[in-house]
Amino acid sequence: MEKYYKDPVRPVIGQGSYGVVYRVRDVRNGQEYALKCHKQADVIEDATVRELSCLTALKGHPNIIQLLDCFMDEDRVAMLMPHVPFELTKAIHRQPPAPLSFVASFSLQTANALEHMHGLNILHRDLVPSNVLLEEDLTV
Repeated sequence: MEKYYKDPVRPVIGQGSYGVVYRVRDVRNGQEYALKCHKQADVIEDATVRELSCLTALKGHPNIIQLLDCFMDEDRVAMLMPHVPFELTKAIHRQPPAPLSFVASFSLQTANALEHMHGLNILHRDLVPSNVLLEEDLTV
């Protein structure tokens, strides 16, 4: 992980059952990324292998997060992905409510990603608004 450093201002951007996601910065060009470090050290769990396999199979779809790199960081599997700044949760639980055009747009993009996944016999088992990420231009 020598070419990335964890952002000291707000390093942890997410936590789940299998790992912690950090905001990291490339020391060469300053670009931000998300680095998911799996919790289990010394043992690679089946869930980690499944996640890596799925992300590899889904590479290239515009509405599915891209796996950029995978490596070992302090005896843990680390996955480097683009940093996506927003969660759908924050967009839909706001006042005033999100416009219908936005709801239609993120619904269509999410359905498009799910159709692609299902076509590859991959099911997302934790599809909740906090796991749907949005770019600054509101692309899923």
